[in-house]
Amino acid sequence: MSGLTSPVRKELQKVLLLKPNLPPKEDVKEIITYFWNQPEREFQYFTQELLQKYSKQFEKNDIDLFEFIINHKSWWDTIDYIVSTILGTYFIKFPEQKTKYVQKWIASNNMWLQRSALHFQLKYKEKVDTELLVFSINTLLGSKDFLLTKP
Repeated sequence: MSGLTSPVRKELQKVLLLKPNLPPKEDVKEIITYFWNQPEREFQYFTQELLQKYSKQFEKNDIDLFEFIINHKSWWDTIDYIVSTILGTYFIKFPEQKTKYVQKWIASNNMWLQRSALHFQLKYKEKVDTELLVFSINTLLGSKDFLLTKP
C-alpha cells in the first residue's frame, strides 16, 4: 500500500497550516505527539511542518518534544528537516541550551541524536559555532554509521 505523494499531501494540509486555523500553542505538544504516533509517514511530515509554524513561540521546554520526535519513527528525511528547521531555530532562540544538548546527544550513542547534534547548524552560515561543531565532529570521528558521515 502506498501513501500520498508529497504534492497531494501538501495540497490537503495547506488549509490546516494557515495561521487562522492553527491550534493554540498550549495544545501543540499533545497534537504533535498524537499524529507522530500514527503509522502513516504522511502524519510525521504534516506534524513537522505544523511544528515549524510555532517557531516564534518556542519555549525552553519544547526541547523535550523535539527529542521525542527525533527518537520515535526516526528516518533521515524527517530528522534532517527537524534538525535544520526546528532545532536550528530553537537553539538560536535558546543558545544557552546548545552545548548541554549537543554534549548529551553526542554521548548518547543514538545515531539520530548524534546526527541532530552535528547538523542543527546547517542554515547558520557565518553564525556557526565552530567550536561546538569541531567538538561534535572530533567526538564522532571514525564512526562506521553512514548517516553520521553522510552530509
